Formats: sequence, C-alpha cells, structure tokens
Amino acid sequence: MKQMVEFRRSLNRATSLARRRFLLPRPASFFKPDWYLAQYPDVAAISMDPWIHFHLHGRGEGRFASHDHLEMWFSDRHFQQVRSLFLSDAGTLSPPDRDYLQWLLARRFALSQCWSDVAALYQPGDLKRRARGSSAFRHLPAVLYADALRHLQLEDESARTIEWLKKSYPGVTDIRLLEANHRVAFEDNQSGYTGWLQVVNEMYADHGRAQIALAPGEAPPMDRLVPSRRLAVGDDGRGSSDRPLISVLVPAYNATGTIQSALSSIQAQTWRDLEIIVIDDGSNDGTAEVVHEAARTDARVRFERLLEQRGAYPARNRGLELARGDYITVHDADDWSHPQKIEIQMRHLQANQSLKGCVSSWVRMQPELYFGGWDHPGAWSGWVHMNNSSFLFSREVFETLGYWDEVACGADTEYIDRVRTAWGESSVGSVTPRQSLSFARITGDSLTQASQTHILTMLKGPRFDYHKAYLRWHRGARTPEELYRHRGQRNRPYPVPEAMRLGGATQQVETPEDSGASPE
Repeated sequence: MKQMVEFRRSLNRATSLARRRFLLPRPASFFKPDWYLAQYPDVAAISMDPWIHFHLHGRGEGRFASHDHLEMWFSDRHFQQVRSLFLSDAGTLSPPDRDYLQWLLARRFALSQCWSDVAALYQPGDLKRRARGSSAFRHLPAVLYADALRHLQLEDESARTIEWLKKSYPGVTDIRLLEANHRVAFEDNQSGYTGWLQVVNEMYADHGRAQIALAPGEAPPMDRLVPSRRLAVGDDGRGSSDRPLISVLVPAYNATGTIQSALSSIQAQTWRDLEIIVIDDGSNDGTAEVVHEAARTDARVRFERLLEQRGAYPARNRGLELARGDYITVHDADDWSHPQKIEIQMRHLQANQSLKGCVSSWVRMQPELYFGGWDHPGAWSGWVHMNNSSFLFSREVFETLGYWDEVACGADTEYIDRVRTAWGESSVGSVTPRQSLSFARITGDSLTQASQTHILTMLKGPRFDYHKAYLRWHRGARTPEELYRHRGQRNRPYPVPEAMRLGGATQQVETPEDSGASPE
C-alpha cells in the first residue's frame, strides 16, 4: 500500500512537471482518464499520464477522450449529448479542445451527409488561423469543409478554399484529390475528366510515376482508366533471378461489371512476370465469360471456379493452393491499380532483404471519379491510407504461416499482424504512404459498408472484438510455426463474432477471448 501511494505521488509530480514543461492546459471537462486508460491499454502499459498522452498524441492519432465520444458513432442520443455540451462550453474551451470537438462533430455530420451542418461548424477565418498554428488535425478540417462546399454546390467558395489550401499546405495529396473532385463536379463531363486527369497526372509526375488516361466508351470512367502509353515490358511470365514470378490472386463474385477493369489494370503492370489467378466464388452472372476472354489473349490469366459461394477468403485460400509464384499478392475484383504498383512494391522487397512483405496505399473512389468519403476511420487521418489487400509477401510467409482466416471480413489485417508477430514489427514494409497506387471502388453493398460489419465496427463491435481475439492468440505463440493456419481450419484458435462467421462454419474455440487490445 505504501509503495502504491509513493508511486501515485511520483506520478503526480511527474505530471505536474510535464504540464509546466509542455504548457499543457488543465484536463478538459469531457476527458475521462480512467476510461481512456481502459480503452487504450498501450497507454496504461507505459504508465503515462492519460491527459498528457491525449493532449500530445492521442487526439492526433484518432483516439477518443471519453465513452460518449466513442458511442456517438453508433447512437444519436450520445451524439446529441456531445453536440449540446460543445455548444454550451465552446466559449470556455482551450483552442486544442475546441479543435478536437469540432473535428469530432464535423466527421459525424459528414457520416450522415449533413453537409450544411459541416459547413456551419467552420468559418474560413478560423481555418486560416489554425493553419498558422499547430492543429493536431493539420489540413483535414479544411478539406472536410471544402468537401462539404462541393456537396452543397457552392462552386466559388469551394474554389477559393482549395486555392487557399494549396498555398497553405503545398504538396499535400488530399488537397490534390479534393481539387480533382472539384474539377469533376463543376466542369462539364468531358472537360471535367480532362481536369481530373491533369490533377492526378501532375501528382503522379511529381513522384516519377507513369501517366494515366481515360479510354473512350460508355462504361463508368473508373472502368476506363488505362496507362497513357504502352510501358516497357520484361520477360512475359517466365520469371528470372531479377524478376521472380508473382502470383496475383483475384477472388470474384458476380463481378461482370468490374472484373474487366481490374484485370486490365493487372495485365498493364510493368512487372510482367505474373500469373493472374481468378477464383470465381460461385458467380451466377457472366464473370467467367469475361475472364475466359482475357485468358484467350493473355496466357498469364488462369481461371478457377468454385461450385458455390464460400466467401472472399476461402476463394483466396484456393488461389494460394494453386499459386506457383515466388511471391504472392491479392487484387480485389472491383478495384483499379496504377501500372507501376506491383513493381514499386517488388523493388522495395528486393532492396530490403529483411522484409517478409510490404503494402502500398490507396484511396477510395466512386465510379464517377470522386475521391474520398468520411465513413471510414482511416480517412480521419487522410484520404490516402494503407491498403491491406495490397500485401505482397514471399512464399516463405505462406509456407510458415499458412492460409487466411476464413471469416467474412478483417482477415487481411489479421494476416499482416500475424507476419509482424512471427518476424517482428519491421518485417512488413510500406511504400508510398501518402501516394495512392490503387483506387478502391466505393459501392453501397461492399463488405466495408455492410451494416453488421461496417468498417466503423473497428471502433466497437465485430471487427473490434475480432481484433482483440486474434491478438491474444498471436501473443501466445512461441515460434512462427505455432501461428500456422490450415485452410478452412475447423478447430479455431480464437473466437469469431457471429456477424463475421461464414455460413455453416464450425466455431470450436481453443482459447478464451481477451479484452485488452485496441483496434487498428
């Protein structure tokens, strides 16, 4: 007891010194330190004062200050409570606390597409003053404000805001994507697409990347994206010591409308030594015919058909069994990739022999070429973020760790975390963290937007619980081999929430669920 009292006194003294050193304001009334430590065990593990952590790091990392601030994403009642307290306390809040609550509320309004409310939260003068200071959220509130203006069809104000953003935050990718959206929204289609291409190609040119173009046709513009010229090619699919063969797995279900665009972007890759394995997950449309036509003119394309729909990860696992490549990656059947994506990732692995795999970044995009969206927690730190499905890994990883978990969603992250557990945090590399090499199609029926497994359940719900459960299994492994997963493994090493189970799967569990980890 005496030791505990002395520890608390030492912690209080250290907290007081830290507050004076960093000129910290007193804790905000909305901040709940006990809840914060319980919600974020990594903070508790380093014995850091929760308010100091939140003020210096947490708010910029997307962490929440209280239970209400988490629950407001799932409950209108909690949202209205947070909003009412903000309106009543706004005059007494410190600038960082006001900044935090405004950003919280603005994102929640954007989630509900209440664009007038988003615009009303911010005044251009406030945003400009923040740009001269040091907001934890950098350019993002102004990007959201400008995006709201575009939705509200306020062309002149949108243009003025974008020009100010370009001067205040030069070279920021999110702002260029915002400008591309403006071109599509306020210019006629043909000139709008020309303007969109100009903005996107300038962005690629700044990084020495190949240019892209829009092919003629009646399909949505996302499905007409092509390289602007024929790029240099290497040996066609044979592999060499310098260009090992890469297996690209493409699970597809009723993908007639998108699979041709996805395949074309893979076939156009500058890394030519590919085998492209399309696994048809029991489609009942014309997916097979589209793939067979692609295979007729490109021997690298292979087709495998499952007799009934089983899910994206079982389909991928069948692809793993068929893969002959020295390296393996995945491409979703409705996404598009820049022609240099695979080469950039592969060259990164070749230059860093200690890596077991690497990922690239992507941005979400509507078929009409609008970038962004605010319903994904990843977008709260920038529209361009890590693309887990781009994971390119060596055959050694597959032979040591086995297959993807056969669940409805979230197994990409589990597999990457399994690699990090097996070989260390630094075993997974990342290329172009703020430059998109893929466009992820936004549709109303995607897994990330399905109600029970919506991407927001990363914060609370099935994805959050799944993350906690598999991390406990990871921590218990003594060797990489103990993390091996068999295809369709029936005796599960950790539990899976009901909403994430595939139909008819056996859910025998070998270990109890843990509650001590936070989601990605």
